[in-house]
Amino acid sequence: MIGHISVPDKNLPVFIAGSTKNSGKTSTLNALTEIWRKDLNNFSILTTGRDGEEIDAVYSKPKPPVRIQSGDIAISTRTGIGSLSVNLLELSSVSSNGRLGIFRLLEGGKIEIYGSPSGTATWEQIRALEKYGNLIIVDGSFDRWTVTSLGQCRIIIAVSPTSFPSPESSLNWLEERLTVLNLPYPDESIEFIPEDKTKLSENLFVNRPLTNKNLNEILNSGVSRILVPAPSSIFLSKPMLQRAKDKLFVLTKPVIHGISINSSHDRGSITPKSYFQMVSQRFPEYEVADFYGF
Repeated sequence: MIGHISVPDKNLPVFIAGSTKNSGKTSTLNALTEIWRKDLNNFSILTTGRDGEEIDAVYSKPKPPVRIQSGDIAISTRTGIGSLSVNLLELSSVSSNGRLGIFRLLEGGKIEIYGSPSGTATWEQIRALEKYGNLIIVDGSFDRWTVTSLGQCRIIIAVSPTSFPSPESSLNWLEERLTVLNLPYPDESIEFIPEDKTKLSENLFVNRPLTNKNLNEILNSGVSRILVPAPSSIFLSKPMLQRAKDKLFVLTKPVIHGISINSSHDRGSITPKSYFQMVSQRFPEYEVADFYGF
């Protein structure tokens, strides 16, 4: 292990969002729960998809199980819990793998967790877990990162350098993602007018995906400020983002809590220590950790 990500307050759920598949989300989850148990006894754990399975369904690679301790709470199916002793606290939504339940573990072990098919259902699960008083951790992904726009939360970005053509390209991806996540809130004194194709306001609220094409049209019309619902509404190339970032504002955004590096699939092009140094030097304002071998 290299680096550190501090224990957050329990007032907000923590989403672990991966840059790609096999970016180290579940490894990060397992490492953080073990480290943070020194300050927090138990956790409530859920996913936006499926995690903890033995073999990845897409790439056929081995995957780590979700490690759990007695007293933790997890959302899964009875099959996902396996042979571990549990108390079923309440039923939850239905997933593609069956009916989900909220289980309190009576012993530690390894489990598989399943998630709900929608962001709204995920937040309903988070609300259901809040009454149990644990820090809530969501094993998530950036292809479903719209879920972070539906409520207040923290986010830890899990990135694997070998999922990109080069280490530098992974840093560029991180920089673009962090730029979007750090877009400012608007001044409350400024009134933003909802988008109307027949008339454009100087301060425009765009309640649709912001793409290169429609942003170019908006900028060419002389708009000074653009408000979008959340960072997850933005789908821009790096040049277009750089062109517009001083005019962009968001209604809501997650709190960035740290960056987790997954070097477990390193092909020898870069060492964990050198990549950790690259990330730390490029983004010194964030806590960074590599949990390889934890």
